[in-house]
Amino acid sequence: MPVATHRRSAPNRCVGASTETRKSLLARTRGLNPRIGRPLAILAFSVWLTPGAATAQPGAAAPPAPAVAAESRNPHRAKSDAKDAGDAQPGPVRVALGGYAAVGATFLSNPDDDVASGVRIASHPDFGGTGIGAGVTGELRLYELFGVELGVRAISQFVAGTFKTANRSTAGVNIAQWEVHTSALAKLAVPVEFVNPVLGLGVDFIFPATPTVSPDDDVAGSFAGHASSYAMLAGAVGAEFDVGTEPGQLRLPLMLRGGFNPWLSNKLDDRADYSTNGGTISSVDFVTEWTGYVLVTLGLMAFL
Repeated sequence: MPVATHRRSAPNRCVGASTETRKSLLARTRGLNPRIGRPLAILAFSVWLTPGAATAQPGAAAPPAPAVAAESRNPHRAKSDAKDAGDAQPGPVRVALGGYAAVGATFLSNPDDDVASGVRIASHPDFGGTGIGAGVTGELRLYELFGVELGVRAISQFVAGTFKTANRSTAGVNIAQWEVHTSALAKLAVPVEFVNPVLGLGVDFIFPATPTVSPDDDVAGSFAGHASSYAMLAGAVGAEFDVGTEPGQLRLPLMLRGGFNPWLSNKLDDRADYSTNGGTISSVDFVTEWTGYVLVTLGLMAFL
């Protein structure tokens, strides 16, 4: 005999459940044994009692919206921050490597006296000529203001001088020589947009090769030359032009470089070794140590 069941309406405790959902759950539990169906129905309704699990009743306060990341709210700000991080200023100390081509002039002044080996010499030539070469540099730059540059360059020089002969005519002597310069400069730069004026002072150490001395055809006697290493005071002035895609990374330095030898002797005996025969010069061995030089250099520097 079927047992009559008495279904009692459960109190409406499912705040978040809709009317359709409650009817559906009741329909599914209707045919079950009361001992099983009723607990299942209560369990199903309790799921809907979880806050935020269903649609809120009219008049109920809406749950707070989840926080949105700052990057999602303002994507342009995120891109700007990334750009600023990429454009961060370089550190206080920067390293620069570079190279340049050079062209200029070399000169040797006349001595103050005219006596060599106890013999009065009618004239001793002063020399002047051109030089061409190339060099490399390495530099430490502090706060884009102060720098220390170390450099090496090779210069090929061709200079000429003129003698006065006994009959007051002139005769020429040419000297060709390679030199290696190693330099150390303390530099001061003025950072300006797209261009940095630069001033440098230091010293050059010069290592000359054996010179080639060739007199004009009408000059009698034997001519030669020799030189040992020596030093000059050195200076540089110019500007570095910004040519890189990143500011300050790649620069084009245009410089005027020069050197002066304050330690060069002004005595003729120290400038050349003269040999005479009956009042006539028979041979001359020149000391090819120059008074100074001027170079115009143009190159490329990369700041790391």
